Amino acid sequence: MRRSVPEVAVVGVGSLGSMALWTLARRGVPVIGIEQFEPGHDRGSGGGESRIIRSCYAEGPHYVSLIGRSFELWREFEADTGTNVLTPCPAAYIAPSGNPYLRSVIEVADRFDLPHQILQGAEAAARVPQHVLDPDDVVFVDPVAGAIRPELAVRTAAERARELGAELVTGVRVESLEEDG
Repeated sequence: MRRSVPEVAVVGVGSLGSMALWTLARRGVPVIGIEQFEPGHDRGSGGGESRIIRSCYAEGPHYVSLIGRSFELWREFEADTGTNVLTPCPAAYIAPSGNPYLRSVIEVADRFDLPHQILQGAEAAARVPQHVLDPDDVVFVDPVAGAIRPELAVRTAAERARELGAELVTGVRVESLEEDG
């Protein structure tokens, strides 16, 4: 039963859509989420048991402020829902010395003064004994990292949004949109 006419429709209640639905519902916005499957299904980018979250991104410095905020938002989400979805643990990047990706990670970490360690030789082998390292390998450790439980996060966000007044329709595929006023 619809509680009010929605002001916002979220099409696709997956990794992004479920969090948009939860955020809007938390703000008191009348919102409807439409998902062709059930929230937390295994057919999308959020399928699976875990996804890495890290603070040092080679993909570009523009991620630094976003990722810092995302850790805060995950903790807000956990506090609001009472569900743990983020498990902090260091991330290790392993690559040969001079690897372009590794160089980019180090540049971003240095530029933004992000905590990290760079290990080589015996020190690296001791830190990641489960990996067989080549003599030229470097281990970059990002201590501000962790694992997210995506399917649980999506299910929890959708359910919490529903508790906060959002309408959630599942088993429906949106095939077109029409503007109406």
